[in-house]
Amino acid sequence: MAISSAPTVVFREDDVDRNVTAAIAYSFSGVAQDVFTYPISLAGAKSVWVQNTTATEGAEFYIPSYDSGAINVSSDPIGRMSPSKAVSGAAYGFDVVNPSSEGAGFIGGNCVPPALSVKHTGSTTSVIVIHITY
Repeated sequence: MAISSAPTVVFREDDVDRNVTAAIAYSFSGVAQDVFTYPISLAGAKSVWVQNTTATEGAEFYIPSYDSGAINVSSDPIGRMSPSKAVSGAAYGFDVVNPSSEGAGFIGGNCVPPALSVKHTGSTTSVIVIHITY
């Protein structure tokens, strides 16, 4: 699934008044059930938020494969990221949360992969937005 519009880039000034990328948002429209977004590079990212605009629908995070040292964009990824879980009332992880009816998904901390594809798991066609902070 290709990016539907030009990415939105937000800049900030560093300590010597240079513009530095602070955030980028990618939008994928018309994403049907079991369709993957185009892989997005997350090099240098501090955190990633993923929003499924159909609030009652979910999505899963996948790490694309790397053929010949580059991100493979010609096939669907097979490496699903396992979300954080709570066991017997005790939570652990909390750096990977899939988008769901409860809200946007999140990847942060030491769990940010080098690249990401998002698979829409809901039955209603949706818009997937990937927000990357640097």
